[in-house]
Amino acid sequence: MKSTTKHILLLLFVTIVQFYGSSQNTLSFSDSIFEYSLRDNTESEVGIKYALCKNDSIVEIPQLVSYNGKTYAITFIGDYSFNSGKLYEVIIPNSIDSIGYSAFSHCENLTKAPLPNSIKTIGVNAFSYSGLNGEYEIPESVIKIYRSAFYRTDITDFEIKSPNIIIGTEAFYNPNSLVFSAPNPEAIILNSHICEKTTNLETLAIPKNLFISNNDSYGPFYKTPNLKNIIWNDSITEIPQKLFKDCELDSIPPLPPLTKKIGALAFAYNLISNIELPNSITEIGEYAFLGCNFTSFNVPNSIKILKSRTFQSCSNLKHVTLPDNLTIIENGAFHSCSSLDTIVIPAKVTNIGLEAFYNVSLECITCLNPIPPKCEYLAFVSFNNCSLYVPAGSEDAYRNAPIWEKFSSINPISSVDRIEYDTNDSPIEYYNLQGGKVDNPHNGVFIKIQDEKATKVIVK
Repeated sequence: MKSTTKHILLLLFVTIVQFYGSSQNTLSFSDSIFEYSLRDNTESEVGIKYALCKNDSIVEIPQLVSYNGKTYAITFIGDYSFNSGKLYEVIIPNSIDSIGYSAFSHCENLTKAPLPNSIKTIGVNAFSYSGLNGEYEIPESVIKIYRSAFYRTDITDFEIKSPNIIIGTEAFYNPNSLVFSAPNPEAIILNSHICEKTTNLETLAIPKNLFISNNDSYGPFYKTPNLKNIIWNDSITEIPQKLFKDCELDSIPPLPPLTKKIGALAFAYNLISNIELPNSITEIGEYAFLGCNFTSFNVPNSIKILKSRTFQSCSNLKHVTLPDNLTIIENGAFHSCSSLDTIVIPAKVTNIGLEAFYNVSLECITCLNPIPPKCEYLAFVSFNNCSLYVPAGSEDAYRNAPIWEKFSSINPISSVDRIEYDTNDSPIEYYNLQGGKVDNPHNGVFIKIQDEKATKVIVK
């Protein structure tokens, strides 16, 4: 019985080997320089399976090779084919369209490997731990650079000319500059953390039509504290999600003039204290400025909805100007903005979301809508130590409205119906009608805060 079982298993094994073997191209041949293998699903293309010459100083890969009277195009460089070779330079022909897994990995002497404008894919670890250094050009033809392709190389400056490309995680290693130079890029897609190390990155040219993969929590340029030279393409209309998340930047140049949208988490966890937004902005995404270092912020008048968690954990944020056209403040918009003590909520605001001002010790709220905005649970938490000012005549409406009813001090905003000479010497703070603090008010209507009392005044 055991002998019969062994024969059955052996027969099954042989059948499986024959089955899988018959589905693959098995042609393989060699000359004095390379061992070649037939490309899957082709009859006229081969690739470099193994480089017998990988310890020569200079290796030139031919475009064609003949075998048994038939000529084959050499179209790919196979996995591990030059791995750990001693070569200094490789000349890659225009017939090659892909470089395989670890093809030139650990070629420590390799300093020259220019890519022809036929290469489409650069495989995982293709040039990792090689001797490539200085400036390096990615040609227009490349559509994908896989994970760790240039890991642990000494390339200082990458120029990426491709208009359509996907770049994998840790594809590059600590370059000084990364420039996307295609004049009309169609789709540049970056995975998270595309530079394994980024402490040297100083210059970054941002193209239009840039997209960031959402496959994990990291941004593409994780921890780039020395990034000082950010060059925007003037045609950019959207700042992608997570573009500068976790970069530890202390400054950002003015956004491109046509920018309409800032993506979610685009500037989260940076040290920036100021950012110049164009008038074209119509949307600021969720968590866009999470954990930033602003002390004041003027939200553009084109913003109608303040998205969830936009300013969460901006612990130094003390003054915010909300726009006249704002209608909704979403969940957690100012969550944990612990320095924010005064806010003016514009007259068009109708909804204030869950935890919008949670963990915020507000001392003065001025709400300009005579109809109390709908507030979700924990929209505010400072009730006893905060003075609420509302349009004259709407005090009772606020006293009977959910959440607003919890404020112990609800006061009318005095109308501007007379001129008074101010003889009170108590400290005064002035705010414009959007809630922005004004140091030297003149020629306009302002909210005056004095002795915990808010009054609408005309300043000449």
